[in-house]
Amino acid sequence: MTAPDVPPPPVPLPARSGRGTRVVAGIAVLATAWVWGALLVPTPKGVGKRDRDVFEAELKLGLYLQAQAIEQFRAKAGRLPATLAEAGAVDPAYEYAPTPGGAYTVSLRLGGGRTLEYASGTPAGDFIGSRLRDVLRAENP
Repeated sequence: MTAPDVPPPPVPLPARSGRGTRVVAGIAVLATAWVWGALLVPTPKGVGKRDRDVFEAELKLGLYLQAQAIEQFRAKAGRLPATLAEAGAVDPAYEYAPTPGGAYTVSLRLGGGRTLEYASGTPAGDFIGSRLRDVLRAENP
């Protein structure tokens, strides 16, 4: 007597991502597009220090958004992602390095030997600084 054909058990569907994850992913994609556009377009001569400060603050904001994607992944998975892609990041320009003790860094090479780096646990205000707010306030009194 042969055993009847039994179908395999159904494969569970992957967990759906929540609205927050999609929002962070969307913001990260927009920040990534802006960063790539800014890095690929040469800075015109005569750009003032204030413009460079705003540009750097915006790049730091992009790094901070990548860190937020990592933190959302950690909150759901209970661990750090192995790569930025696992956390939902889509831009290869950002570099991610987990460090011992559950910390990590996210960095962005700017060229000319300059690198911006965010270390986990750094408050957004301390990392991005108040320069962007000050410049925007001066331009829109």
